[in-house]
Amino acid sequence: MTALDYVFIASAVFVLIAALAQETVRRPVTLIATALFLVAALVELIVEGLRWQFIGVLAGGVLAVGLAGFRSITGRPRRTLGGVFFGLGLTAALAAVIVGGVAIWGFHPLDLPKPGGTYPVGTTVAYWTDPDRPETATADPNDRRKVTAQIWYPAATAGPRASYLGGEYESKKVAEGLGRSFGVPSFLLGEAVKGHSWATTNAPLPRTNKRYPVVLFSPGLLSVRTQNTAWAEFLAARGYLVVALDHPYDSALTVTQAGEPIRSTVGATGDDTKDDAEADHLTTIRAADLSFALDQFEAMPFFRGRLDRTRIAVAGHSAGGAAALQAAAQDQRFRAAIDIDGQPRNQARPAQPVLALVAGDGSGNPQDDERFRAALAQLPRAERVVVPHTKHLSFTDAPFLLPDLPFLFGTASPHDAYTALTGQTFAFLQKNLGP
Repeated sequence: MTALDYVFIASAVFVLIAALAQETVRRPVTLIATALFLVAALVELIVEGLRWQFIGVLAGGVLAVGLAGFRSITGRPRRTLGGVFFGLGLTAALAAVIVGGVAIWGFHPLDLPKPGGTYPVGTTVAYWTDPDRPETATADPNDRRKVTAQIWYPAATAGPRASYLGGEYESKKVAEGLGRSFGVPSFLLGEAVKGHSWATTNAPLPRTNKRYPVVLFSPGLLSVRTQNTAWAEFLAARGYLVVALDHPYDSALTVTQAGEPIRSTVGATGDDTKDDAEADHLTTIRAADLSFALDQFEAMPFFRGRLDRTRIAVAGHSAGGAAALQAAAQDQRFRAAIDIDGQPRNQARPAQPVLALVAGDGSGNPQDDERFRAALAQLPRAERVVVPHTKHLSFTDAPFLLPDLPFLFGTASPHDAYTALTGQTFAFLQKNLGP
């Protein structure tokens, strides 16, 4: 929270205290408290704009102002019934301020780490359709597989910061999709809708003949391509081209080039065997998406002559990590693979170097952990790194958007988790793709 947030909340609490002040000082204290609250609220709204998080503190403060003013002018309540209603009013005002204060603390504006590095970061979006693959998620025999890609790259100059989730229409649709996938109201993701990354949309590439290494990225199940924007910008600022995908009918929501929102059709059946088979199937589709995306990326005019085809890696988080391993096993253009806390599937056995980054809060399923260890033991060049005190979502941008609660992110701070993710993956890429 900012200092202004603290002042705003404190001013509302001051009005509540004023409502309980002794009669001899009640009027001047009420006037001062009301003035402070109104000024603080006005400044907060001017500086931050109207955010849903402010509603609780605003409502509680306004109710407290009314109660304090009523008592200051009339001296009431003097009877038991009036006192009960007055007490209920103060209780409601206090509850609103507390709830609003927690919302302001927990759902803060998006504040991604600055990427640092050598280059400013550019970003662009690409829409690709595979004419050779039918879309198995629909009944239309003419439907072909589509993917939407977000690309981060070293740029020549920096400009206005890009929207985090895309344009206004796409951002709102993506927030709705994420809310639907995780069973929460979409307004809770309002800061992601309004947030910005550190990249500049369609910024020019540096005017050199330098070729850059490439990393393809697949997000987690029911997530979206921008879930690891901070990580992608970190790599791009150090000379990498990072291509992250939305997988239609699998990602929370994919917006096509025509603006069509494609919602996820993934859902658990309750039958472990069926769910496991469906996860294997989706992993196979994602792996094919990654190879197809590399084909399309290599053909983009904007990046023509700028890819180092001898230095290409594939990475993913959760279900995307499993897809990255399978893509590497099937496509030798990928010289290395990074699995970020994802369970391997389909007996994928890539021969390339593999980094498996694992959440280390100790609350995982022991059987899954043992299965993961056994799968990695069969890979000739796999390295397993456990990051202490982290959880599954610690390796995404979520800690910079959601309340910093141990059951969500473990006890590692967002900064520590981000430092571990970027440090381990960058060192692995430098070692296996070359500096």
